[in-house]
Amino acid sequence: MQTVQIRKYVKYFERVNNELQIHLKKWDSESIRNGFRILGLFLAKETSPIFAQRVCRSYQILQLHSRLWTTHATTVTKSTKLNSRQWFLGLVFVSLCEQRVKDKHKDTQVKEKGAIKKSELVAHLKDLEFIHELTAATVICPECKDRLVVDKKIPNVKYCHCPNQVSVYNRKISEYPWLPFVETPDLLIWRKPHETKAGLYVYKVYGYYDDISPADFLETQLDLNYRKKWDNSVLKLEIVESDPKNQLDIVHWEMQWPKMFSNRDYCFARRHLIDEQDGIMVIMNKSVEHRKVPEAYGVVRVNEYWSVMHIKGVKGLDQPGVEFGLTYYDNPGLSLPGWLLNWAAMTAIPDFLNKVRNAARARRKQEGKKR
Repeated sequence: MQTVQIRKYVKYFERVNNELQIHLKKWDSESIRNGFRILGLFLAKETSPIFAQRVCRSYQILQLHSRLWTTHATTVTKSTKLNSRQWFLGLVFVSLCEQRVKDKHKDTQVKEKGAIKKSELVAHLKDLEFIHELTAATVICPECKDRLVVDKKIPNVKYCHCPNQVSVYNRKISEYPWLPFVETPDLLIWRKPHETKAGLYVYKVYGYYDDISPADFLETQLDLNYRKKWDNSVLKLEIVESDPKNQLDIVHWEMQWPKMFSNRDYCFARRHLIDEQDGIMVIMNKSVEHRKVPEAYGVVRVNEYWSVMHIKGVKGLDQPGVEFGLTYYDNPGLSLPGWLLNWAAMTAIPDFLNKVRNAARARRKQEGKKR
């Protein structure tokens, strides 16, 4: 295996060496300058901040396989007439070159793995239709057509008064796997057990805000610099890689957890779709791996995370009135008692969405002043 690798190194370095020799044999100033320019471009392109590490690694390889190298190098160097320094330098240069090719290939694989296809976004353009169906089946009384109580009664909601009706909190109704979980003045939340992760749930949210526009709601979530101002749980938030043509970003996000826990961070792909004709927007996130975002000591990487939000304008994308559905799952890598998990979900989801709402409202107000 090492012999094949060394032969490959030799072959690569000979290409650079041969081109240099063509210019140096002419021995005029222009040819010499061309030769050094080739070498300079090669070094500038292929070297990296971990140059020293590559040199040490190459030297260790030479030491470890000295016998094999001596036998092979003796044969090859006679034909190429290169001394040991040239050979060693050649190995270092080619090692750098080959590593960059591997890194580039790895980035391509990551991008392909992390890419969110447009077809995935299109598949969620009718999510709100399903949520309306789910609402009718799980939290509407089939007899009187009034609302059933979930976890508590909300002011200004007409609830069912049929005999023997009880709360539908966490109760399976009909064939749907989604269980009614939380109700607030503006939100309805369901959850269902994860298919393979015991104790974890996937959440589905329906919401309606009459004081912000769909465009403001979307931009408030996409604008990471603005989010750093309104979300006090953010420690780090940046776009690692971007593909504006496809409206696709790779995002790194570290969030602060309570002091008794380690902070969590996410590396995820984010893509959105805007259907102006029907007044619909879709945002999708899902966790990915990326070479530029290695796991950090003391921070727990959340490797299982995805979310899809469907946003619909009631009066158009720029007018107040937004109806939305959110389906969300993440695995924080922590086993919590059921009561604590329930409390966290019941408070965290409405709290975050309320922050987005307030930030979108403030954004519109600020832009109104600028106009």
